Amino acid sequence: MIISLGMFFQVFEPPELLKHLIHSIQVMEFNREENVKTQKIVPYGYCGLFFHYKETCYQDDNIVGRRILPYSFFAGLTDQPIEIDFLGDTGTIAVNFYPTGLYHFLKSPIDELTNATVDSSNLWGYEIKHIQESLYEAENIIQRIEIVNNYLLHRFQRLTPKINGTDHAQQLLLQTFGQQNIHELVKDLGVSMSTLERNFRKQIGLSPKHYARIIRFNRIFRIIRQHGFSDWHDILYECGYFDQAHFIKDFTQFTGETPRSYFSRQVRLGDLYSGK
Repeated sequence: MIISLGMFFQVFEPPELLKHLIHSIQVMEFNREENVKTQKIVPYGYCGLFFHYKETCYQDDNIVGRRILPYSFFAGLTDQPIEIDFLGDTGTIAVNFYPTGLYHFLKSPIDELTNATVDSSNLWGYEIKHIQESLYEAENIIQRIEIVNNYLLHRFQRLTPKINGTDHAQQLLLQTFGQQNIHELVKDLGVSMSTLERNFRKQIGLSPKHYARIIRFNRIFRIIRQHGFSDWHDILYECGYFDQAHFIKDFTQFTGETPRSYFSRQVRLGDLYSGK
């Protein structure tokens, strides 16, 4: 749990039946008067189903531009920073799907969700509106988590997910923090590189190498949150960066700024949604 500058943030485990599809469920709340300024979310390697049960917010990125987000939406993987402007009191539940987990839940390719958001009622219809109303009426966070969990379990009962090679490859990349050799992965799975690439784009939304880069980059936040700042050279080596220039290139691409500039911010929502 994190409570800072009036902010509440907590990570919950998904139901046991869903742990192979969903990594975690996060809740964030803060009040309008806390004056949390424009915040940046950086790529963190998971897809999401988001519910705003108070006010929604603006999202700004380099692809779609600035727009107001729906009160409930799906978001695919992103490989660029996103800026968020909050419109008022904020209460958000984020269901962090493994990319292949969202693929199984939606029963369709998710490459069209890469760097994009889709109103969840467009995909799951009236049920989402009913869930949204229940979240408004709930009295506390525990009730809201229960509502979301019960709905996800209800949707899961309609699925017949068949775990495949892409699921296995995804888990290997996560377990090795993006340092699994892609050519060895191809041999391991007994497929061609083109087949692996095609399956990754369909079921994850990015190429294997690009996805691995995001996972590796994101480990920086996990190490810093767990152990604090130490020697940058040690952090970079542990994350698999062989020189500082390579690290700076990835960091600048995924955050839009230098490490010094990024870590000078007082409140960084990117830290909360990264390195869980």
